[in-house]
Amino acid sequence: MTSTTPAGPDPALRPTRRTFSPEYKLRIVAEYDAAPKNEKGAILCRERLYHSHVKEWRAARDAGALEKLVDQRTSPARPKKSGAEAKNKKLRRQVERLERELARSKAALEVMGKLPRSRRRQATHPARTVPELVATAPSQVFTWDITKAAGPAKGIWYHAYVIIDIFSRYIVGHTVEAPNPPSETRS
Repeated sequence: MTSTTPAGPDPALRPTRRTFSPEYKLRIVAEYDAAPKNEKGAILCRERLYHSHVKEWRAARDAGALEKLVDQRTSPARPKKSGAEAKNKKLRRQVERLERELARSKAALEVMGKLPRSRRRQATHPARTVPELVATAPSQVFTWDITKAAGPAKGIWYHAYVIIDIFSRYIVGHTVEAPNPPSETRS
């Protein structure tokens, strides 16, 4: 049976980002610019570089910034942040953004509260009361319902009428009616 935990350290080395010295960058840019048109690709293949590398290094050289030729992503001047530091920075930015939104919302509400009322005072009506049906015994209060029921063919519907006793919830009466033909409904 095999174990799921490795016996030792991982034999595959973790890949590292390539770093290029400013002297190397200047030498490659000079060699690339001096090469004939059909040999420029060979230089890039030999050095395993992309044309974008050469363009970036040439722009830095032309700007006179030799220190820009140092790779800022891996230079010792920029220490790598831990995961917790990166998460804290992200959360701080989020808190700042939310605080700005809150301040903007509070300011809008304050302005809205200080505006004079432009509408005249209108009459208010009492709240509608919902009728309450109380039945203390059967056959005191009834309700009804109408339902459409599908007929034997498409487009034919029947109307089912039901009378219900509220106290017992029994159906005390019902009928099913055929719909009126179209000629009878016109007037």
